[in-house]
Amino acid sequence: MKKIQVFLVGLLALCPALFALDQKSGTVIKIYLTTILLFLISAWFFKRKSTVLLSLALCFVLSLSVVTSLYFHYEFGTVFSAVMATTFINASQKESIDMLYYNYRYVFWFAIIFLLYVSLAYYLSRRVTERKLVLSGIILLLYTGISIFLYTVSGKTRSEDFLISERLLVNSPLYNFSPIVRAYNDAKLTDIVMQAKNSYDYSWQDKGIDNYVIVIGESARRKDHAIYGSDYLTTPFIDAQHGSMLLFNQAIAPAPLTILSVPASLAKVPLADNVPLTAWADNVISLANDLKLDTYWFSNQGSVGQSNSLITAMAKRAGHHKWNEKIGLDSSLVDELAQVIPEPGKKLIVLHFYGSHEPACERFPRSETIPFTGDVKDNCYLNSIAYTDKQLGRLFSLLAGTRSSLIYFSDHGLVRDPQKYANYYHHDISSPTKQAFDIPMFIWYSNPVAASNTRGTVFPDKYSTSNNYWLLSDWLGVTHHDNRRCSSPLSDCYQKPQVIQVMDGNKKRLDYDGLPDEGR
Repeated sequence: MKKIQVFLVGLLALCPALFALDQKSGTVIKIYLTTILLFLISAWFFKRKSTVLLSLALCFVLSLSVVTSLYFHYEFGTVFSAVMATTFINASQKESIDMLYYNYRYVFWFAIIFLLYVSLAYYLSRRVTERKLVLSGIILLLYTGISIFLYTVSGKTRSEDFLISERLLVNSPLYNFSPIVRAYNDAKLTDIVMQAKNSYDYSWQDKGIDNYVIVIGESARRKDHAIYGSDYLTTPFIDAQHGSMLLFNQAIAPAPLTILSVPASLAKVPLADNVPLTAWADNVISLANDLKLDTYWFSNQGSVGQSNSLITAMAKRAGHHKWNEKIGLDSSLVDELAQVIPEPGKKLIVLHFYGSHEPACERFPRSETIPFTGDVKDNCYLNSIAYTDKQLGRLFSLLAGTRSSLIYFSDHGLVRDPQKYANYYHHDISSPTKQAFDIPMFIWYSNPVAASNTRGTVFPDKYSTSNNYWLLSDWLGVTHHDNRRCSSPLSDCYQKPQVIQVMDGNKKRLDYDGLPDEGR
């Protein structure tokens, strides 16, 4: 190869390696060298009409991996992880299109990098001998074979958690595909959660409630609710019911992503890494089943990928479960509940709203837009909060004359960042502020069950919804023979936590009190 060819290949091969500098030096070197080999292989494919598409496909995935690193580095200051891969896998087609629309700049960068790689493949195919190009393919095959052999001899392949494909990808320029491999593997394991058996040790007292309703909101910032002091009248229906509820003044979500926060808010699992999958099987749905309640789960999170997450594994433990085929308005879930309430027997009903998920402008009918503010982004977000409030108002009306109680909490909050593209609302995966975790939460009781339950009061202390399993157990009338039940504010032995921990989008644990405040 001539000097100019060596220079071009070496220069463009730096792109994937530069985004992997936080890895071990050996890994970075492997990424750099395998990038060069893959460039030469793509040039070899380009030499023949029959394999040009393979060359284009290779350039496509290489470009996609680089742009993925670019996006997560500059938008979130982090790397692409298995958690984020799971989130993307479970995204609906509409969500994916919206994501591309809001991040069109990276689509532009992808096109540029793709054209550069294709141009390089074409250039090398005309100037490097076929013998040398074939040799690069042989070297890559030998490297791959030796790696697999060494993994096998070392005994790593005997581990259930070890994935050869994941390890090979990590040491290549396609390292951003390794979290996807891990996410798909973990998705298959969710069957374990659906099928696992639980054993319980508790006492139960009938609370006189027939309908237990859990409403899980989406991306609802506590400070944008009028009931928590917002300047905008976003929650008139909740405000009107203040005297019928226990309002949590400082509820805190365990994580800034739905895929992490919802399971942690419903299962008897500590906020820790490496939790056995079977542990997630002990959740509020399983407990309600053990109590012989009729269980329902209605979701507006979309049917795409509904078998690929812990949330779905929990939902499918319900006796009745239904996902909207397409993400629509949350009013459809209220309609589902209206059909179930007249059914006889005690019931636990979960409604998983889409709430204020971006783009917020699509979370409510345009005909119902309220002019809160002149800023389009802010106004859409505030209207999404108001629309959720309206649906909660409908639920209050439907349940008013019945023996019912309703718990509402959002899965997580959102960060409002006025420095990004004019009031950009986002999760803030790697460096979240408190607003990513600050959520609304209350327990509402209908008049027929008011006498035996606490209403019209405020719980002032910080409370993490990672303790919801114990709170929801008390709510259902269950007293576990377990000291951890004292983490529930409804228990007779409640103990205020000294420290509240949360997770960022990469499962890194953080002290909530040490997080910055966004200021608005």
